[in-house]
Amino acid sequence: MAKHTKRNEGIVVVTAYGTFRRVDSHIFRTAAMLKWGASEKNLGILIMLNPGSCKLNDDLIWEKLSNGFIDVAEGSVALDETMKAVVSILTRSHPNLEGILHVHNLFNLRNATYDDALEIYKKICKDKNYQDALHTNFTQVFKTVFPWAWLAWSVADNKEINKRKRDVYEAIPQKVHKFLLNSEQLKYQKSRIHIYHPLPRKLENRLKYEEMMVYQMKKFWASKALHEKTEE
Repeated sequence: MAKHTKRNEGIVVVTAYGTFRRVDSHIFRTAAMLKWGASEKNLGILIMLNPGSCKLNDDLIWEKLSNGFIDVAEGSVALDETMKAVVSILTRSHPNLEGILHVHNLFNLRNATYDDALEIYKKICKDKNYQDALHTNFTQVFKTVFPWAWLAWSVADNKEINKRKRDVYEAIPQKVHKFLLNSEQLKYQKSRIHIYHPLPRKLENRLKYEEMMVYQMKKFWASKALHEKTEE
């Protein structure tokens, strides 16, 4: 898998992996994970909006997929800026983290430009030809027990996307702890679907988001450690 960061002397290597499908002219990333160290422990699940510019490290395989010579490809991936932000936030919140973070999206269309992705999504979201690749079945996903879910699919307000947000939120079991930061806009503060992406567009929001999410996660780890100690 692709090396991203190291911590020397007590090395922790963060690796990334993805599975991609091509349907017609569109590429979908249908599964991804980030792995800290060698542990197979299930850390949790991250749900974002859609895959951005993430691509396979193997240029030859990626070219074959992009040009339609193959329909499915998987392997190590190069991290885009969003995934780098995810790694930074989690590593800061838990320096000794080891295990696998499962990464999913509201819709799996690979496109780094939000407006373009949204326009394509509107056109294909009800097309049966795309459903298996476009939408992850979260009812099936949550048959796996995740200790927590990090919800980070953006504050974007759009009819089609809002429906998908609600459907995914309702698929998450109540017992799963949720990390999220609601939109600061007054009309969205009571909503559980308008929540910040790990890499907001505005730089000042990026810095603020990272600090607030690191604090939220540290608080969770501390509470969890105290609970486990009490049970000993």
